[in-house]
Amino acid sequence: MMVAVTYPPDTPERVASALSFLDASDRDTWVCMSFATKDALGEAGRDVWMEWARSAENFDERGADATWRSAKVGGQVRAASLFHAARQAGWRDDSRRVAIDPAEAERRGAERAERDARAAAEVKAERKEAAARAVAIWNAAKQVTYNAYLRAKGIRPHGTRVGPWEAIDRLTGEVKILDDAALLIPAQDFDGQIWTIEAVLSEKLPDGRNKLFLRGGAKAGRFFRIGDRPVERQGRPIYVLAEGFATGASIHECTGHHVLVAFDCGNLAPVARELRRRHPEATILFAADNDQFTPRNPGVDAARKAAAEVGGLLAVPQFASLDGDPTDFNDLHQREGAVQVIEQVVAGLKSGRVEPEAEAAPAGDERRPGFAQVLEETEPAAVALERMPEPSGSGRDDDVALRAGFLILGYDRELIFVYSRERRQVITTTVQRLSREAGLIELADLLWWEMQFTEPGKDFKPKVAANWIARIAGRRGVYESDRVRGRGAWWDDGRLVFHLGDQLIVDGVPAEIDSFKSRFVFEARPALMAPSAVPLNCREGEDLLRVARMFRWEHPGAAELLMGWLFLAPICGMLRWRPHVWVGASPGAGKSTLMDSFVMPLLPDRWALHELGMTTEAALRQKLAADARPVLLDEFEANTEADRRRVEGVLTLIRLSSSSGEISRGTVSGRALTFTARSMFLLASVGVGLHRQTDEDRITRLELTKNGGGADRWPELEAELVRLTRDRSVAQRLFARALGRLALVREAVEVFTREAGAILKSQRHGDQYGTLLAGCWCLTHDAAPTVAEARAKIMQHELAEFGAGASASGDDSSNALNAILSAVIRLDGGKALTVSQLIEIATLPSGYEENPSGLLGVSRKEADHQLQLHGIRVRPSSGSDDNGEVMFAMAHRHLLSLVADTDFATDLIGRLARLTGAWKSREGKPKAKLRFAGATLRYVAVPLSLCVSTDDDAGLDCSVIGSSLPRHDYAAHAPF
Repeated sequence: MMVAVTYPPDTPERVASALSFLDASDRDTWVCMSFATKDALGEAGRDVWMEWARSAENFDERGADATWRSAKVGGQVRAASLFHAARQAGWRDDSRRVAIDPAEAERRGAERAERDARAAAEVKAERKEAAARAVAIWNAAKQVTYNAYLRAKGIRPHGTRVGPWEAIDRLTGEVKILDDAALLIPAQDFDGQIWTIEAVLSEKLPDGRNKLFLRGGAKAGRFFRIGDRPVERQGRPIYVLAEGFATGASIHECTGHHVLVAFDCGNLAPVARELRRRHPEATILFAADNDQFTPRNPGVDAARKAAAEVGGLLAVPQFASLDGDPTDFNDLHQREGAVQVIEQVVAGLKSGRVEPEAEAAPAGDERRPGFAQVLEETEPAAVALERMPEPSGSGRDDDVALRAGFLILGYDRELIFVYSRERRQVITTTVQRLSREAGLIELADLLWWEMQFTEPGKDFKPKVAANWIARIAGRRGVYESDRVRGRGAWWDDGRLVFHLGDQLIVDGVPAEIDSFKSRFVFEARPALMAPSAVPLNCREGEDLLRVARMFRWEHPGAAELLMGWLFLAPICGMLRWRPHVWVGASPGAGKSTLMDSFVMPLLPDRWALHELGMTTEAALRQKLAADARPVLLDEFEANTEADRRRVEGVLTLIRLSSSSGEISRGTVSGRALTFTARSMFLLASVGVGLHRQTDEDRITRLELTKNGGGADRWPELEAELVRLTRDRSVAQRLFARALGRLALVREAVEVFTREAGAILKSQRHGDQYGTLLAGCWCLTHDAAPTVAEARAKIMQHELAEFGAGASASGDDSSNALNAILSAVIRLDGGKALTVSQLIEIATLPSGYEENPSGLLGVSRKEADHQLQLHGIRVRPSSGSDDNGEVMFAMAHRHLLSLVADTDFATDLIGRLARLTGAWKSREGKPKAKLRFAGATLRYVAVPLSLCVSTDDDAGLDCSVIGSSLPRHDYAAHAPF
């Protein structure tokens, strides 16, 4: 005999009665009940559900209609969910049950099973499609640089991104952009797969919402991670589960704990179940939202139930003031500070496990935890990081910021180096300083230190904290201070990093300074102007070059070299070789106009370090610090001996900057300070004071003249400069062009430097002039140069006029000899002659010796005497087979003084001995030593033909002595 089955009828009256006990203003409840009502009544339930939905203050007719249309029959939300929720809220089911034939019940069950299977397949397909959309949206999004929501909540991005968020009108099918730069937070599973995305909009929608998910995306059991790895307590990992992203971010930033963001209170339990299954030993703390201004406090209720289910702990934020309706830990962080967040989370970790149906554990603890107890039970983030295994390869050079607000980097002798995440700078301190409260406050809030390092009933002892830091620093190892990088362009493990002071641009994508993973430390510095979003195009670059050519340059090609410098200067840190230029001009030639109205407008505001010539090398080092920025030095004159010493110091810095050389200075503490120069310099003065070949190889002379090629175009140039100075965006756009074409810059520099080195027969000059020409090429072209194009551009200019080429510089030995021959010797009576002039007089025929006045007013005997006083003896030619020699004494103080301000004072004799036909005297050989004005010394003999002219037509005309030697340009080397 078949037994009848009784069912309560799903009538509209019964459904409406149940709905009346639920809160329609809660959107999640509102949406769930649309599914449950449709499951109970089908499409006939629309009017019942809509009537209940209208009881909400935030009811939106259009949105409600779209929600009903999207509700599906079957799946996880059934009619039973409605009646269960209503009973929990106090509803009593007074409907009478009716008997149904068992066969009819079986048929209904089969229909429901078929419907459920169909609904499950639809849901699975919809979730798969949503997951694919989520991945695409995430991959197209950008890293966060600025977001109104983050600023309003006072939190960092923690790996979130920004991107456009679209919405599809469910009634019309129209697609529209709700927000161009919504904050995007992916919902992932424990295997890292993205299933959906939460978008936090910049402005709220008409229905009051500002947080949306992808339609059809799977959220249950998915979450967003904040933090690299969980802190461990007694070998057990600690996970914190929070509802919202801002809550999780505040907890992580204040305590360092690993946080899983569940997105809403209903998802806490699903995430916790899977977490417990994967990590049975884990400590799970639920950071509840204290929704104390809503009925039944759903945040605390859901967190308590989830904690009871998985054996978790509970922390509920408590507020000193309820003004403004605070609810979560982010509110607590902003209103009462990080210390309150730390203390309440610690109290939650100390509370007992939440038992089913048990009262929630207290949210706070009046007794401040002691140091030993904190180490045992909650373990500060600093200690947790200390115990982490060192990263492979880099070892101690990891840049994971200590979640307590600082990272202990290491030590060097008595110094300890700590990176402050608050300041985003490296703090150099000592154990002695850390043993005082003032030293600890530099790193973190004093209350934090007291909380971590105070035994119950005892006073806080800073020495205990100092000892803790010192021990960690010792385990970190010796810290390399050159790991600090300031503003400018840098190559970092194949990535181009541009440091603007307050943010980084990594391969074109903005990034936070303290979130970029690198073995180097990028310190926060005063913010500099960022590049424009619209870069300069090559036509505009050609226009700038046209204006540069209108100045009165002494040599054609100077404009190209200057524009190459201006283009490359902002990105000088990424160059292998950094060329420098020196603009020289007589008064009235236009130097001030060039600097003020052309050079300065083309460099981003405050980007270049602009100083006057009186600035010392030490001041430049201190102002540049770890920056890779261009330097402008105007009025760089050397009129006095003090000026010359100052100029020499700056030139030393410039020489080192060409190839990232280091300068070390000793200190009274016994610890040397090291500075690495990475700047490109532009000098400007009336005269160009370059005397060393090493300086001429690195600094290109650009001379302005009153009668240059642009003399007749001055009115036109002035009009162009007025237009240029009014365009405030040109510097940023030029900057953006350089940054956006780094691959082009690298390729162009490689081609130009290689070809210039081959053409000029000097790779150093190839680096110098090839780099400048490559910069000008990239200003005016969008494609890399071919070898033929690069060679044609190099050959187009007479670079020898600027001091380029092997013919201009000669080899090292010839340059050393030229330095001696061009040196000036002052005679009695105020007369001054070069060494080459004295050698020519000393080699005159003997008849001239009888002339009291001699040649140029100097007799051959006097010339020979002056030469010997300076370690030089001349042996004239004795016949056709003997061309004569000039002997230079070894270790002769006055000979070395002739080249004291040149590059050849070191190993002068060695250089001269390498000249063709030269030889050194030897002990045991005839004439091993000669007398030089009373001193008997060894010497090196150089053929006389290398020192004087062999041109018989030159005669003895006084006007050609000193200038009749085609091998040496005396005027170019004369120091006066």
